[in-house]
Amino acid sequence: MKNVILLSVLLLFTINSFAQKITRGPDIGEIYFLGPTHTTGGLYYSANFGESATCVDSNNFIKTIAADVLEGGLYCVMLPANLYYSNNYGNTNSWVYKNYDVSDNINCGLISGHLYSGCYKHSLDYGVNFIYHNLNGYFGEFIFSIIDNFYESTGYILTYKLDVIDTVYLFRTYNTFENVNLIHKFNYLWY
Repeated sequence: MKNVILLSVLLLFTINSFAQKITRGPDIGEIYFLGPTHTTGGLYYSANFGESATCVDSNNFIKTIAADVLEGGLYCVMLPANLYYSNNYGNTNSWVYKNYDVSDNINCGLISGHLYSGCYKHSLDYGVNFIYHNLNGYFGEFIFSIIDNFYESTGYILTYKLDVIDTVYLFRTYNTFENVNLIHKFNYLWY
């Protein structure tokens, strides 16, 4: 059972390690993803598990996306690290500027308006204001973080140390990244 959990976390890391190019919406079968258009890059929306998709915005500057639990709510980070929010499925001209200096690793919480910028800070008001985390027990260089799908205050972080090339560290928090505990070391070449 322990190996299944570890394999699941590694698979989740592998899928999400490419800066959130795909995110699921609140409805069954609803997904958003970034992909190419005939001229630039674009944001696509599908309500049927990706069997068909519509390009809703041909914006080449979107780096990462995360769907809010509110229907049609979508966050994106556009170059240069500015956070935007759309309450209209990410359609062109529906983006509203929210904040600057936001991590590419954004995750939505279980309540509408809750957004995490990496493991370092979170917002309760759609990204307008952020609360910084203490991260007691944290060490290493950040790789990735994610919020649990069932418990709002539970999250996971992957890190590495510059002087240890064959180990990746997995942390867990139960209190919104205020305190984190090392739960496993993976023998994995991080470089």
